[in-house]
Amino acid sequence: MSHELVSREEFRAHLVAAIRRRPGVSDKAPIEELVRAAFVPIPDEELLDQPIGESSVALAGLYRLAQERQPGEIEMRVFPASEEAGGAGTTVVQIVNDDMPFLLSSISGELHRRKRRIQRVLHPVFRVRRSAEGEFLSFDAEGEPESWMHIEIDSDGGRRGKSKLAKELREVLVEVRASVDDWQEMRDKALAIAADLATTQLPVSDEERAEASELLRWLVDNHYTFLGFRSYVYEAGKKSYLRMIPDSGLGLLRCETKESILRSQTPLSTILVDFLDQERLLTITKSSRRSRVHRSVHLDAVGIRRFDSDGRVIGEDRFVGLFTSSVYSTPAADIPVLRLKTRRMMEHSGFSPSSHDAKALAHIIESFPRDELFQIDEGEFLRMALGIMQLQQRPRLALFVRHDDFGRFVSSLVYVPRERFTFALREKIQRRLESAFDGKVTAFYTQMADTPLARVHYIVKTTPGKVPEVDLRQLEATLARDARTWSEHLREHLMARHGEEEGLALARHFTDSFPSSYREFYPAKAAVPDIRMLEELSEGDRNLEVRLYRPPGIGGDGMRLKLYRCDRHLALSEALPILENLGVRVESEVPFKVRGSQGKSVWIHDFELRSPDGSEIPYREIKSDFEETVRRVWSDEFEDGGLNRLILRGGLDWRQITV
Repeated sequence: MSHELVSREEFRAHLVAAIRRRPGVSDKAPIEELVRAAFVPIPDEELLDQPIGESSVALAGLYRLAQERQPGEIEMRVFPASEEAGGAGTTVVQIVNDDMPFLLSSISGELHRRKRRIQRVLHPVFRVRRSAEGEFLSFDAEGEPESWMHIEIDSDGGRRGKSKLAKELREVLVEVRASVDDWQEMRDKALAIAADLATTQLPVSDEERAEASELLRWLVDNHYTFLGFRSYVYEAGKKSYLRMIPDSGLGLLRCETKESILRSQTPLSTILVDFLDQERLLTITKSSRRSRVHRSVHLDAVGIRRFDSDGRVIGEDRFVGLFTSSVYSTPAADIPVLRLKTRRMMEHSGFSPSSHDAKALAHIIESFPRDELFQIDEGEFLRMALGIMQLQQRPRLALFVRHDDFGRFVSSLVYVPRERFTFALREKIQRRLESAFDGKVTAFYTQMADTPLARVHYIVKTTPGKVPEVDLRQLEATLARDARTWSEHLREHLMARHGEEEGLALARHFTDSFPSSYREFYPAKAAVPDIRMLEELSEGDRNLEVRLYRPPGIGGDGMRLKLYRCDRHLALSEALPILENLGVRVESEVPFKVRGSQGKSVWIHDFELRSPDGSEIPYREIKSDFEETVRRVWSDEFEDGGLNRLILRGGLDWRQITV
């Protein structure tokens, strides 16, 4: 029916009529306004493809859900769709809530985090007038703003799953409300702390104090989404504690959970005590907690320490939230704290401000992951930056690692020559890092800039106090081996087999001889004996060479045979009788066309051979006789017959069989 509609007005008229026919929708219901608002963001070409029946069921259900609701309450339904509403295998989420920022992004983020595919979203926002009892009266420009959501997702197939999902989505909405309700108070807290820093004597330089104060004001200026705040008091002693101050929490940290109370009552580890005893005013790091508000990522935590008159740490004020997107595109020189860090790094580098090296370092600073730049120590970054500069002169795979101060994660930057970077290599590097640091990669970010190197930033979640000591040079060497191309591995194996001079000569000659299908089927090491056979074939007067071998994992009843044939593809019907008369069963065959010496075309046919009865094949004992027999049968120097199986079964050679 939708294809018969030619205009937005027609679609609305048909949909309004369909909704009015739904149960529970009165003739006086303001359906026209509901339909108009529900499809405002949808362009005409998509709108006319919307199914009238499903849309009428969706909006009628949403309208019924909104009939009674008190301000501050969440009305929610999570239920399986009927055939008319969306078909089998679909779950519907309907929510009516006070309108506020981050609602749809937070709900969508939670669904994505739980791997629930979103099929359809309707999200009209109305101003609604209600009675004192919460009864819906009308849509009214003077009413209170409400968010109405209809979301269709993949079904989880069970009532328990839908109940659990409803509980989780309700928790998300509670967190959104707490963050939004306390947003202004958190901003005021940041400005008040900034004002105190500007006038208080602290055991840090005036420059650091001024930058910290300015950073807080900069965050308030739409560079940080404030989601939570809490104050802590530091109790130092034989056992030290960082206890939360009761009723100091705002936003996400408003509630004192069992977990936060337990942390308050648990003595701090040596790592945390050492960290808190440092004369450091400002800490910017990633929280171990993921945000469920706005974006499903780890929260950005900003901590400001409090000191007593003797300069000892007595507590901390901590904000959690998310840097806004503008932070990642703003030059580091324009961001408080980062501009100070940048200037110090440039000074410590010793580079002349107008030199090429200084410009290269400035570029590295700007292109460095912004979250890392906030967290990394100046000295550690300068060492890392100088290493990155060396890569510009000699591109290669390189690994740079930073450990979180609290042992919660390891940040790893891996630079890979662009021509070697593949999806498979990215995953292989990830597995290597997880194994090395005994952790799990929770996020990775790939940068493919207009440079010879690709960069992947891995965040490896680790267990505090249990992060293994890793030989980074050895790990980097392992990753470099993983990143080598097939041709590079071939050159390495040829040099190991024939020495540097001859190996390099063979590599130059044969690197491009093997097709991509061969490279995908065999590791580079397997090409070394094949190259030897290609050489023998070109130097001798035969047009066929043979090699019997047993690769790892094939089992005692199996082996493989390679036939090397000049100029002409070998038909399976030519080889099959010869091999069967030798007492083996041919399981499979794969052919490859390669380029031999003097540009000759050579076909390599690789056969998988098995013992017909599954018995053990004495591979080492029969190898040379088996190969020689195939050669002589092929050249008509020896008869092809059933007695040839005595090579395999009787241990005879071709001469003995002839007798």
